[in-house]
Amino acid sequence: MTIPAPESTSRRTNVPVSVPLAPSALPRTDRGGDRNTRTREAILTAALSLYAAEGYGAVTMRGIANRLGFSAPAIYNYFLSKEEIFSTLQNIGLELMEEVVLTPETADPLANLRAIFGNYYAFCKANPEYFALLFVDPAAPHVTQEAPALRRMSEETNRRFSRCLESGVFADYPPARVTRLLWAFVHGHAVLRRVGAMEPEVDFAPEVRDGLDLLIAGLKAGLAPPDSAPAV
Repeated sequence: MTIPAPESTSRRTNVPVSVPLAPSALPRTDRGGDRNTRTREAILTAALSLYAAEGYGAVTMRGIANRLGFSAPAIYNYFLSKEEIFSTLQNIGLELMEEVVLTPETADPLANLRAIFGNYYAFCKANPEYFALLFVDPAAPHVTQEAPALRRMSEETNRRFSRCLESGVFADYPPARVTRLLWAFVHGHAVLRRVGAMEPEVDFAPEVRDGLDLLIAGLKAGLAPPDSAPAV
């Protein structure tokens, strides 16, 4: 799964954010227990809410502490820096995304492949703060393509495409090249939606679905994607 380079966005929401947290992504310390875990979760929730309202550059350790009624130095007992907080949020977002995207397979190999892309767009639409933090906002910490969740999603996409080849759904295309094309199509629409390039009231999901149908129909008809994209 190759995600295009981040694009700048100034589009934010002022709606408070309730952060879904993946427990395995939370940092652990030797002291504390449940109380410290709840405090870390509160810090992460406050940080993501401030990020949604103000953007990455405007979020400070002091601002997070003030929102929670802490003294500024107290927050350093749980996280060493703003970067650690947001890296933790990114890990949580990746785990949540993987859980949404990689649903159990059915007996239909093409439906299994399509589900990955439909689920990805649904995740991006339902979790705009995580999506921006992971892939859109250039001010946020960089997410490497070698992140375990992204690597697993890429490998599973290629595997499901290979299952389609084995079942005779498509002609003999190189899986990685075709899945890059499908990922780029869906991810591009998600980015356009996030950065406000479309009217916010427009439901873009049908266009994503119809575009996937068109790409898949071309693949089934034997239309091969180019070996490389032309220079822009």
